[in-house]
Amino acid sequence: MGGLVARSATYWLNTIHGRTSFVSGILTLGTPHLGIPEAQFLRLFPGEATEGTISLETGLSLRQIEEAPLFAFAGQLTYGLVERASGFCSGTTDIGYASDCAFIASPNDGLIEVSSAVPSFVSQGVAHTPFSNYDHSEMKDGDSDLTPPNDPLFIAIVADIERFAAQPPAAPTIALSSSSASFSAPAGGADPVPQSITITNSGTGTLSGLSASVSYQSGQPPGWLSASLDASTDPATLTLTATVGTLPAGTHNATIAIASSASGVTNSPQNVMVFFTVAPATIAFTSLTASNKHTCGLTAAGAAYCWGVNSLGGLGDGTGTDRTTPVAVAGGLVFASLAAGGYHTCGLTSAGTAYCWGDDRWGQLGDGRPANLQFTPVAVMGGLAFASLTGGNGYTCGLTGAGAAYCWGSNTVFGSEGVLGDGTTIERHAPTLVVGGLVLGSLTARVFHTCGLSTGGAAHCWGWNNNGQLGDSTTSGSTAPVPVVGGLVFASLTLDEYSTWGLTPAGALYCWGAYCTFPLPLVTPPTLVPSGLVFTRIAAGWGHICGLTSGGAAYCSGSNDGGQLGDGTTTDRNTFAPVVGGLVFVSLTSGLGHTCGLTAGGSAYCWGYNSDGQLGDGTTIARSVPTPVMHP
Repeated sequence: MGGLVARSATYWLNTIHGRTSFVSGILTLGTPHLGIPEAQFLRLFPGEATEGTISLETGLSLRQIEEAPLFAFAGQLTYGLVERASGFCSGTTDIGYASDCAFIASPNDGLIEVSSAVPSFVSQGVAHTPFSNYDHSEMKDGDSDLTPPNDPLFIAIVADIERFAAQPPAAPTIALSSSSASFSAPAGGADPVPQSITITNSGTGTLSGLSASVSYQSGQPPGWLSASLDASTDPATLTLTATVGTLPAGTHNATIAIASSASGVTNSPQNVMVFFTVAPATIAFTSLTASNKHTCGLTAAGAAYCWGVNSLGGLGDGTGTDRTTPVAVAGGLVFASLAAGGYHTCGLTSAGTAYCWGDDRWGQLGDGRPANLQFTPVAVMGGLAFASLTGGNGYTCGLTGAGAAYCWGSNTVFGSEGVLGDGTTIERHAPTLVVGGLVLGSLTARVFHTCGLSTGGAAHCWGWNNNGQLGDSTTSGSTAPVPVVGGLVFASLTLDEYSTWGLTPAGALYCWGAYCTFPLPLVTPPTLVPSGLVFTRIAAGWGHICGLTSGGAAYCSGSNDGGQLGDGTTTDRNTFAPVVGGLVFVSLTSGLGHTCGLTAGGSAYCWGYNSDGQLGDGTTIARSVPTPVMHP
């Protein structure tokens, strides 16, 4: 295009006048209406012009121009009447003209010759004497008497000047709809949607020769931003496109310089700052499991990843190095499910074969080799096919497809007497059958006790019971399963170190033990927790409990010293508070002092204590709000 035209005003011309001289040149009026709002006036003064001519095209009209020197303009013109502003010509306030002004008008010839001769002017070769102090104040649009005395050639000329081609001095000005743009995308993900910035001329004259150049912040990777300038339209459009490519996570900065080669541009170049935040890529998980200070996730392809404390090998990556982001479990095994224990982890293949790795000081890996650390997966001995696994603090349990429960590992450590449920307190290095002949539909372990649900929803627990967490209305431990009193039917159970939580099929929450409310009154029989909420899933940590509603909203209650409730504070709660952020989760899991949630899209978020990287966000900073787990 030829350039961006200034659009600052509508100009009105009633008369063309001056006192001493005019600029030499030709002024042509006659281009289409542009619909620009009325704003200011243009005026001719002595010394601003010398001799020249003004050409009026057929069907054109003029109105008043005041307040600035006139060189050239364009507009659509028709004949009409005069209405002039005050202060016109020698400071008079009416339409009379002093003898030092030359009034110029022509109703017929289409050509007005402007002369420095005063007090007369020439029209069609005929000299005319201007009006001397004649009062035209009553001449208004619509009057029929257009001919003042002594001047049969007089007519008022009205013009709607809506666009001017030149006004000295021209001062084009670059105006941007925005001086910055921000993009965001995950590393290795899809490119963000392009953004546009419009460029206009907020000054006078024509803004032409536009260009856009990109520069990148020193030390940052270049090439990720393209700037396409379309100057064929008015306003011009700058389209910004950011490409993720192989950009690393972090914020990348670039500057786009918008310049114009037009003469007289007052502010070229103008800069647009561009920010591109590349978030760490995430792994799409299908399930999460957490324990003391580490977390693991499973992908749809059956690949296992873990993060957090690893000094005892619980991450299974072949090292003893703590990880603040997910690392793949070594060995290339394809798992159907995972279960995190205290400082060990186990995985189950689709065929039901169990593998474990990490801390094996009490035989919790089930490989028959206690007092060792295993930094990669080892097979659980015994050849049993399991349907599910659960990890405790120093022990592991598995449930067969027929509903038989087996446990192995510590049976006395930490006072957890009888957690294996085999009727003894003997440490076991291989799977050992839980006594009692129960047929269970689910099994869950934690620190000091273990619980299972029958296929009909009846709860049984065994192990330590000093806080009533077995739910049998006593505080006496048991090395064999005991029924939970009350006859309640549960859909799921979750344990923390000193209490048990049960969720009914209707979504009602019951608790028994020490942490049913915060602080710690003991509740030995199952007691309804008046949350006012209907939960579909629950997950207990050590002193806190979280639940998920049918809409995927998470709520938590209890100890919050590390932010494990996810409510944006570290304030303990004895009622359920919503987890902030508005995320919709499909499952929850809790560790010692942290909680994690999984969205339907497979994104993992964690919050709470993070001393060993168990939140997976690349730091060891505690978080009181859900924080995305990073891609390694």
